[in-house]
Amino acid sequence: IQQAVASPASVREHELAVGATIGIAVYPEDGDNAEALLKNADAAMYSAKESGRGRHAFYRAAMNQRASQRLALELALKRGFHDGEFTLHYQPRLDAASRQVVALEALLRWASPSRGVVLPGEFIGVLEDTGMMVMVGEWVLRSACAQIGRWRAEGMAPLRVSVNVSSVQFQNNAFVPMVQRVLRDTGVPAELIEIELTESLLIANVEQARSTISALKALGLKISIDDFGTGYSSLNYLRHFDVDYLKIDRSFVTD
Repeated sequence: IQQAVASPASVREHELAVGATIGIAVYPEDGDNAEALLKNADAAMYSAKESGRGRHAFYRAAMNQRASQRLALELALKRGFHDGEFTLHYQPRLDAASRQVVALEALLRWASPSRGVVLPGEFIGVLEDTGMMVMVGEWVLRSACAQIGRWRAEGMAPLRVSVNVSSVQFQNNAFVPMVQRVLRDTGVPAELIEIELTESLLIANVEQARSTISALKALGLKISIDDFGTGYSSLNYLRHFDVDYLKIDRSFVTD
């Protein structure tokens, strides 16, 4: 089935390739009716996705608990976002010599009434899988710009704010127009916004990354690479990208 699905399909002048992640439930051990079999096959499919896309997995009883937890997390995230439970925390970036604050990083947090403050590592993947990341990403940028506007209105010295961007956002064709729209709506100067990307995101599609970065730079934004050194760590590939800052991973400087 995976091989058949992976065969390129021609749609007008385009040749499209799709993949499949498959969950398998076997009658009668995994269910004695269609509803139970589909439910358990769905749980197996989510388990396969956790191991990487394009895989298959057979159902095991323990999967149901994980699938239920995953579904509960998805529903709580959707409800939490619409109820205003997402918030941004601002971490200062200091100049090593002067100890002066030179920029800030906007950090997404989920203040869940039942779960407490949830860190991004626990829910970003779910946002990406459910298609919410593009919407949440725009909210993050818009909220950061609104905060910059409030600080400027209060007479504070302008500080650049960096915003993390996921691969789902960055690879979306609507990303650059969205950034333009948010800057226009909020009136925040582009030079006060820094877009943070990861190494792996850039390497996934070099030409697309180069084009998108060029478009962002043309707007006046700053670009940084986060967690530099944990992935490909090649200074050579940096020649392909118009990047302003490298954020060296803490594992290189801890000692």
